[in-house]
Amino acid sequence: RRHEGAKKEKKERGRELNLPKTRALYYEDPYLREFDATVIWAEGKEIVLDRTAFYPEGGGQPPDHGKIIANGEEYRVEDVQKYNDVIVHTLDREGIASGMVVHGIIDWERRERLMRIHTAEHILLAACRKVLGKHVWQHGTQKDVYESRFDIAHYKPITQKEIKEIEKEAFRIITSNIPVEARFMNRAEAEKKYGFVLYEGGIPPGREIRVVKIGNEDVEACGGTHVRSTGEIGILKILRTERIQDGVSRIIYTAGMSALEHVQREEDILREATEKLRVQPDKLNAAVEKFFQEWKSYRKELERLKKYEIEGIKNKLIEKAKGGKIAEAVELGMKDMLLLSRELSSSLHSGVLIGKDGDIVVFGENAATLAKEIAKAMNGKAGGSKSFAQGKGDPNRIKEGLNKARELMGLA
Repeated sequence: RRHEGAKKEKKERGRELNLPKTRALYYEDPYLREFDATVIWAEGKEIVLDRTAFYPEGGGQPPDHGKIIANGEEYRVEDVQKYNDVIVHTLDREGIASGMVVHGIIDWERRERLMRIHTAEHILLAACRKVLGKHVWQHGTQKDVYESRFDIAHYKPITQKEIKEIEKEAFRIITSNIPVEARFMNRAEAEKKYGFVLYEGGIPPGREIRVVKIGNEDVEACGGTHVRSTGEIGILKILRTERIQDGVSRIIYTAGMSALEHVQREEDILREATEKLRVQPDKLNAAVEKFFQEWKSYRKELERLKKYEIEGIKNKLIEKAKGGKIAEAVELGMKDMLLLSRELSSSLHSGVLIGKDGDIVVFGENAATLAKEIAKAMNGKAGGSKSFAQGKGDPNRIKEGLNKARELMGLA
């Protein structure tokens, strides 16, 4: 519904602008990096050109960025949107007026990454169908420069084995260097020739649709920018998969230079780990398992020693108790204080423990009332029940908290 609302708003904006159709140079030549154009409308930071190589956001592909030069001044292009057939560029500041002749320069690194990633998505769909089955259907997508998401209808979670097989099939298509054909076709003619599989990514409006075909691997109605052949993608890497709802799996992937950078980051992490553990990469799993088992053993030993320590503290506090009551400061954190209070409650009538970090634990009669008064003396807060309460105060006011506890308990 939100998507439909956005489409409706765009149509209304297009009607309001009431401008001639913008010539889309990015379709005529997706590799065009610079161009000249005339400004036919300008308002604030927004301008419309008679023609543009800047791709507007659409079909899950983000807009191009870059710069426009007018009268020797550079303006940064921060957003590009299409309203019906009119393409609006949003700049970083005002200053360009209608009638000016300007020079546009595409942020080519960004565009090239998006072209590779968008074409890789078509290949990913073909690979998923080959590995998972013909029932696979595109459910949603969002491209980005560094990683993208691709949702497919599939009846069960994708396994690690299937991920590897999908990557291998994608690699086969990429290295086959298949030409990527993009052309406008009459809708009826396209449907007759290819069927409704064209509309995996949604149903575009108009009597003419743009069809993107990758050999016999994939064909879709698509308005995005693409590379000339699959070999230009280089590599496609699946980063992870998620089950986002019943019957729908999300594939997070990347391609091209972004995929290479991801692999290099993973290698850096692996190299750092092997250097710290002083082992070769092929011995890393065994080394990690060894350290994990040793850690578990040390943790058990620490827990045993902590219990022994708490037992010793308990016995000393019981000896110091007066009339079954105790109020003392202990060098423990909240977790250990809670354990100690449970141990003490079986031998003492009531008690107050104040930890090294200002934690407060009270057990016994009127625990909540007592804890609140102690916390107040420590500029803190506390709460609980009649028999047990806890709180937190200023660690620098432990002495004041103890004095208040002993005063209220008759231990002063």
